[in-house]
Formats: sequence, C-alpha cells, structure tokens
Amino acid sequence: MERIPCCICGSERHSRVWARIAADEYAARVPGAPRSSRWVVCRDCGLVFQNPRPDASEVARMYSGSGYRDWDEVPDEFFTYARRRALPMLQWLETLPEFRELMKQPAGQRAMIDVGCGVGGAVKELTDLGWRAYGVEPDPMLARAGSERFGVTIVPEFMHRELLPDVDFSLVFSLHTFEHLLDPLDVVRSARELLARGGSKRGYIFIAVPTWSHATHPAWEWMNTSHTYLFSSRSLGNLLARAGFRMLHSNYPKPDYHPCSEPSEVWVFGKLDPEVESTDRLPYRDSPLAVQAAMAVVPLRWPLAALGRRVRRTLRDLTGGSRSSPRPAPSAAEKS
Repeated sequence: MERIPCCICGSERHSRVWARIAADEYAARVPGAPRSSRWVVCRDCGLVFQNPRPDASEVARMYSGSGYRDWDEVPDEFFTYARRRALPMLQWLETLPEFRELMKQPAGQRAMIDVGCGVGGAVKELTDLGWRAYGVEPDPMLARAGSERFGVTIVPEFMHRELLPDVDFSLVFSLHTFEHLLDPLDVVRSARELLARGGSKRGYIFIAVPTWSHATHPAWEWMNTSHTYLFSSRSLGNLLARAGFRMLHSNYPKPDYHPCSEPSEVWVFGKLDPEVESTDRLPYRDSPLAVQAAMAVVPLRWPLAALGRRVRRTLRDLTGGSRSSPRPAPSAAEKS
C-alpha cells in the first residue's frame, strides 16, 4: 500500500470521506490492505480518491494476471454484455456535432483506440461503424479472448505513448477504466501524444466513469480496493486541462436514458488543444464540503429518486404513455 498526493493538483491536504465504506472482496487479494478501502477528498480541488492504495506491483498483479475478474475463462454472456455496454455512449456521441464531423471522414482515415477495452465490445461496435478500431487491455486473457471472438486488434499491455506507432488516431475512447488507473494524468498525456501524431488538430477523447455526482445509488459501491479514483465532470475537466485538452461536452445520463444504461455515470468529451500541452491552472473546482454532502445524502436521495421514477411511470400509463421529452432516437450502432 502507498500514500499519494492528489493526481490533479498535487495537494497533500485531504479529508476522509464521510460516506460509509463497506468491506470489499478485493481487499483480501492485496497483502497488507485493510478490510475496506480508505478514501479521501482533496481539500483544494475536490477530487475523490483511495489513499492509501495498492502500489504499482499489486495493480500489475491484479490486472495483468486476471486477478481482477478472477476468471479461468471469459463467460460467454460477457461478450454480449461488452458489446451492449457501449451503445448508450455511442448514442450520445452521435448527438455531438464534433463527433458527427469525425464520422464524415472516410472510414480509412479515422482511427480510434479504446483504453482498457476488456474483450473489446466497444472496439467491435466502432469497427462496425467504419472506424479503424483498436484496443489496449493489460489482462492477457481478456485481450486474447476478445481478439479471437470479435476479430479485432487488442494490444495486451497497459496504455503507453508508443502504442501502434504506425497509426494516426483521431479518437481515444475509455469506458470504466479511469477509476482503476494509478496515474490517470499520465494516461491522458499518453492519449494526447497518440492523437497529436502527424500534426493532427482534430483529436478527441471520450471518458465514461462511475461517479458520486448526481448519483442514483450509494457512492460507496464504487469505493473498493480495485478502484483508485471517483470523478465528476469537473474533476475530469481538470484532468483533461492538465494534459492539454478542452472539455467540450459532459453528461450525467439518467438511468432510463437507454436500455443498456447503468446508474451513476458521468461521460465527458474533450478536444486536443494544439496550442496548450499542459496547464497548472485548473478551470473547475468541486467544493470539498459539497462533495462530502453529495456522497453522504445519496441514501436519502436514492429511494426518493426511485419513488419519483415510479410516480412518473404511473402518470405516463394514466395519460396513455406520453412523454414530456422524447427518448433519443436509436443510434446507428443499435440499428446495426
């Protein structure tokens, strides 16, 4: 276990989170770890992270040795889940003008890489949408299984700057990976270098992670030894800014946004800023007090939100199923 400063602002001024943190199944897999992980809030920028946490050797053992999933082989239903899991994000991306512009490029000229791709469900979906799509995944079992099942290229490594040196990428994609990283700032900087190959000024990044902000279930479900960070749209915006990106769009999708949506997520979409490689001036800040309160009151807000959804469904049934705001149209990925 190791103690760390805030990865975004470098501060060592932290406060223990108020929210209850239950024992977790991963703690027993890390020698010397307490029964439950310990989480803090940065007093200067509001980032939430595990501290102390497993060190690099333990993380490498967990992910590159299949210890996280604890599987002997990948269950068949996981391949179906992995493909469906990306559909809500792709539907949202297709509403963004910048992403639509990317999709106008000839298929051979737009390449993407999925960081922490697992078996490559999103890689397969984007391949079917005409992308030259690649994945990087440190778990060799998942990388091999996805390559064989989906016929896509998955590099069995951790993310780094020299990946696939002959490919000029225009999109870096990541789905539920940044909450596991030891150094998310280094990964975003690596993403910048991949996108900047060939002098590109049209590089974009998409990140989806679980969140405490606007949460619809207790945040401590994410607070276990296998996770390192809990982000909001603001803290992700700061992370991108530190690596020379500008956050363009963010979204806290409601649980009923899409049939394959999951609760308590935040999605952000950013663009590489060719004029700024890095900045120490953070554009956003989460109030530490507001962060603590948001995590602590979820047990009250959660049942109230569930009650509200039940009432809205009842009212829709009574009025013939009309909606005040229509569900977004199905994406091209869903149609295919």
